[in-house]
Amino acid sequence: MHSTTSAPGQRVCSAAFFDLDNTLIGGSSLFHLGWGGFKRGMFSSRQMFRFTVEQLFFRLTRKEWASATETWGNFGAAYVKGAEVAALARFGREVIEESIAPALRGPVLAMARRHLSAGEEVWIVTASPHEVSQMLAESLGFTGGIGTRAEVRDGRYTGRLPGGVLHGPRKAQAVVEMAGERGIDLARSSAYSDSINDLPLLLAVGFPQAVAPDRQLARLARQRGWPVHQSRSYKGLLGLANGRRSEG
Repeated sequence: MHSTTSAPGQRVCSAAFFDLDNTLIGGSSLFHLGWGGFKRGMFSSRQMFRFTVEQLFFRLTRKEWASATETWGNFGAAYVKGAEVAALARFGREVIEESIAPALRGPVLAMARRHLSAGEEVWIVTASPHEVSQMLAESLGFTGGIGTRAEVRDGRYTGRLPGGVLHGPRKAQAVVEMAGERGIDLARSSAYSDSINDLPLLLAVGFPQAVAPDRQLARLARQRGWPVHQSRSYKGLLGLANGRRSEG
């Protein structure tokens, strides 16, 4: 077990942090949420077409459109304005079961479970909704999830994201703050991602890992001697329709 004691009563442990999109799963969790919402009448055909085009662009070029994460994060928050938290939680669980879970990459999931077996904490860290990250983590037996937090008042969403979308430096900062609260030694911890956008997170830990990395991250990983795990699969988008598991 990777844990020590730095002071009487204070537990210090190590952890593994997994990005979600194109790392733990093939494709974008926002796309799965958008598709699930479309099937339930929550989004229009026009909005779903844009979701699909952005997903294809991302999968084929490994690049996000400018401000895409912020744009869709803010759009999603505004769309659920006034919705009950309990109702959105039910929707999230349904989407996880029907399309996000089938898109899990088996080899990456196996790496996460090896960390758990070694006594380490395992966290999902994503720009997707915090509730989704927690529900997926719970279903997989992980320690927990960290995601974009939408403001809630009286059990309903207000349509605001006070802390912004958990992306880039914000993702790293959330991990640093949580690690401080839980006594996690980041110097002895690992982080897994496919994207150069997660460089702040990768630099925050002692053992950065690249998973099916984009061109920039692959080049940096080679320069710095970081492990590179090739687990790329393009079944994630098709799997949405046929239910096949994407295992990289």
